[in-house]
Amino acid sequence: MSALGTLLSGILAKRYDFKREKRLRKEFNERVSTLKYTDAIADKNLEKIVRSGIHQAADEVYSQILLDRFFDMGISYLFPMFFPLIWLEYSRFTPENLKVLTGSSYNPAFRP
Repeated sequence: MSALGTLLSGILAKRYDFKREKRLRKEFNERVSTLKYTDAIADKNLEKIVRSGIHQAADEVYSQILLDRFFDMGISYLFPMFFPLIWLEYSRFTPENLKVLTGSSYNPAFRP
């Protein structure tokens, strides 16, 4: 079962294209690289505001990168890991099968 999950995980990981992540990383680097031009601003308060705006814009792009990466990891690694467990629970270890195998069916509402 774990070999099947590993195989499915590998197939899903190779299927996803990381062109969007590369584009977002390039956009992030471009936004951060503009920070070096803020040294030319004479007014320190204005420089601080401009730098804050640049950081905020870069943070928005970076949060999108993280969100995309989390989604990709969830689909390619977590789904193959939990899908076989769900399949086992609903097809192999039903309350009727557990009653036959062990003599008692698991009931989460039952507390002795």
